[in-house]
Amino acid sequence: ISLYYHDGRLWPFVQGYFAMAAAKHRKVDIFAHSLQALKDLVVKSNTFAEFYELNGTFPLERSRQLWSETGYLAMIYQGLFGISYDVDGLRISPVKPESIFPDDIILKNFKYRDMILNITVKGSGYQVASLKIDGKKQRGGSTPKLPRELKGRHVVDIELKI
Repeated sequence: ISLYYHDGRLWPFVQGYFAMAAAKHRKVDIFAHSLQALKDLVVKSNTFAEFYELNGTFPLERSRQLWSETGYLAMIYQGLFGISYDVDGLRISPVKPESIFPDDIILKNFKYRDMILNITVKGSGYQVASLKIDGKKQRGGSTPKLPRELKGRHVVDIELKI
């Protein structure tokens, strides 16, 4: 490992923060690029390394790093599905790039408090056109919320519009 340990490298957990910031600010193209770039590195190397050199390589002893995996998972949960936790419920504000996900995406058996959710996101972009819980349309504006009092299994359908 070179003397410039923290410089000139790609750190997946930092990419996770960057992608989440892009998603929060509705920068779909930047979010898509960050998500795709990290996915490509992981597929190429077959592991979540601690860091990657700019050419995509990494020291073998730096493979299989949980904190790097959590950076990617944050991109999925907090960016792609737009899940954020609030005192009074779960906010859902997806950022779904059509370039990577042209079809519906589904998150199954997501546990939150006393509920288990199956979340489907249709369409692309970031503007929520509708949110349904168990087939019933909900109100909530651009960042809909699931009340924390819900219990049991629920189906959540989100329709995005460009």
